[in-house]
Amino acid sequence: MESLHSLSAVLRYCRQPGRLYIYGAGNYGKRMAAFLQQSNIAITGFVVSDIFGNDTMFRDIPIMPVNEIMNQADATYLVCVSEKHHSAIQETLVQHGISEYRIISRELMNMLYEEIDLSFNASVEQDGFVQVLMFHRVIELKHNPWRMAVPPDLFDQYMKYIKENYRILRFDEEWSGIREKSIVVTLDDGYADNIWNALPILEKYQVPATVFVSSENIDTDCEFWWDKLTRLVPADKLRTIRDRLKFMEPEERAHEMEKIGKIFVTAASASAMRKEGRALSEDELKRLADSPYITIGGHTVTHGALAGESPEMQEWELSESKTRIEKIIGSPLTVFSYPFGQKDTYTEETIRILESIGYTRAASTCPGVVTKETSRYEIPRNGQPDCSLMDFARALEERWYFHGF
Repeated sequence: MESLHSLSAVLRYCRQPGRLYIYGAGNYGKRMAAFLQQSNIAITGFVVSDIFGNDTMFRDIPIMPVNEIMNQADATYLVCVSEKHHSAIQETLVQHGISEYRIISRELMNMLYEEIDLSFNASVEQDGFVQVLMFHRVIELKHNPWRMAVPPDLFDQYMKYIKENYRILRFDEEWSGIREKSIVVTLDDGYADNIWNALPILEKYQVPATVFVSSENIDTDCEFWWDKLTRLVPADKLRTIRDRLKFMEPEERAHEMEKIGKIFVTAASASAMRKEGRALSEDELKRLADSPYITIGGHTVTHGALAGESPEMQEWELSESKTRIEKIIGSPLTVFSYPFGQKDTYTEETIRILESIGYTRAASTCPGVVTKETSRYEIPRNGQPDCSLMDFARALEERWYFHGF
């Protein structure tokens, strides 16, 4: 299983006469395509083990299953997939009589990521101009297991960068006429640090943002249930237990949390919650909503995966949270984001209820950009963990490269 270990070696290998295929049409493969196109090297196609959905073309490069390729005397292959798949891909290539290939190591992919200019390939010609960013917390945390907290100094850099380089839109405005790369900023859950740290930065750069607020903990000193879990559960079990709890109805989840607290007894479990983890108070929420740069949206009462709840419980979650927040801020809520937000966390019934109670738009957590095919109740968003400004800027262009047309 021969690997290539330098970018110059990749270019030499790919400049051989004949057809060139990239095995893998995920992030690795698409980044390699950008690098090769930048270097004026033509790609015959992407090769994959299986075709999913309608993914048969990426930026005019065909995506084809390996069983349609077989061995071609004049063809070479670059294997651009995660290392955990290398052995399986090698077996597949051998089974199909393909012997002329090279493996791209993870280290080389990291080098390549820093070399490619994704804006070179990321121009949007017809669709996919709007990209929605998803933040949660703006605060410096020593312990950040969910990677939801971005330090204020980094958030400041991010907001300054998008203000200087892109058009900024509001989540609740109409986007159908947009024909330039544009950014929408959102924050989920309703942590108090949104007003302490995020709001001053948003106002400083005049960047509008939508804050989706879960209503249960408003005006309390209670922490969100997933944060409490970090004090109760060992780190290696944290995500598994959270992903089980999120599909429970609120009463069942509260009961399970009590049981968990008795099972995992550690010094950390006994520590008190920090005030930095609390939700907004009613007064803070009202002051946040009064800013001309802030739109408030709904995010349920208890922040569970709605697909795990009965239709009656879903209706309560959506209606009760909407009513309470509207009473606090004195204006109607028209936008919403799904807790957890993946496809399996809400249903068609959820969307029906949202529409019936007056929500006109809803955000998921599925990555992508907004296109003319995007449902107004399934708007993609791109999660933003803390990273360097350079990586933040690259990630923005990469998403247009991956998802724009």
